[in-house]
Amino acid sequence: MKPGINVYGYVFAESGVGEHTRLLVSAIREAGIAYSVIPFSTTMSRQESGFDDFGSGEPDFDINIIGVNADQMDVFVDHFGQSVLESRYNIALWAWEVEDFPEWMAKNATFVDEIWANSSFAAQSIGRKVDVPVHEFPLPIRTPNPPARSRYELGLPEGFLFAFLFDLDSIFARKNPLAVIKAYRSAFDLNSGANLLVKSINGDRHPEKVDLLEEASAARPDIYYRNGYVTAETQDMLTAACDAYVSLHRSEGFGLTLAEAMALGKPVIATGYSGNLDFMNDGNSFLVPYTLVTVGPGNDPYPTDTVWAEPDTGAAASLMRLVKENSDERTKRAAQGKREISEFHSPGVRSRFIAERVAEIRLRGKTDEA
Repeated sequence: MKPGINVYGYVFAESGVGEHTRLLVSAIREAGIAYSVIPFSTTMSRQESGFDDFGSGEPDFDINIIGVNADQMDVFVDHFGQSVLESRYNIALWAWEVEDFPEWMAKNATFVDEIWANSSFAAQSIGRKVDVPVHEFPLPIRTPNPPARSRYELGLPEGFLFAFLFDLDSIFARKNPLAVIKAYRSAFDLNSGANLLVKSINGDRHPEKVDLLEEASAARPDIYYRNGYVTAETQDMLTAACDAYVSLHRSEGFGLTLAEAMALGKPVIATGYSGNLDFMNDGNSFLVPYTLVTVGPGNDPYPTDTVWAEPDTGAAASLMRLVKENSDERTKRAAQGKREISEFHSPGVRSRFIAERVAEIRLRGKTDEA
């Protein structure tokens, strides 16, 4: 079997977990390691990412990296067969968003030799429950380079524009978009010159959540709520068009849209908790204080008795006013954020971990033993 990496994952899916695998591939390419990409499409997300980097196209390498989260590992094995794991060293790329990792998911670690978690927060949660090594692999961040489009062309208003983009499949309470609208409405009146864009996908599967967002935005024409898929390029254009990005999440495995906004040089306001702290700090962004609360029922797959953050919407409103009114401070932190994303989180930087880890595996002879 040849030395190299077979990458399995949702590379066509327009979702966070799909982007995780696409970003992994970009870092493997930067590392100069031979690879092959094998798509896995058993997911509800739309499959139109336009991904076309399949490497050699033949899964004949001695290491597998499987970009399928813990809850779907058995589905992956059922689909491809146990034979794809045999005689190879198997690595899972997993995301997780809260402090406790369920036992039923942890059992799926038996399929692999080690796990790469998408943040230090996720690594700590997963590592407490599984019997295989867990390594921190904060996601590589590409710097978007979308075509320049005017606000008019994008159907967006002039004035100072805040934005939040999210997937309704990613657990509404965790993403917490109503808190963004609440904080914005508290911070600004209708004639303040500010605007807010809240953009979601998969509203057709969550019509009751769409109703909540439309109701929260009602009577405020300065709040623009949109739902529906757009191309990755258009999503990048929307982020590039905003003046600041806001996420009042209760917990994040990593926080990809936040990192992408920072890479574009946008000031980012976000809950100071969970995976986004791998790349956010008080010098490069605006962190919102929080209290820890119990997750409670109705938020599967998260355990009801674990905790996550309840961001202080009053403090968030104050930070939104600060960002709008203090151009020096928002420019300084945004510039610092852009520098740090480029310096510490690019695919080229992340490629070093991959190269070093693969070398360690080979040095120990684990691919021969697998």
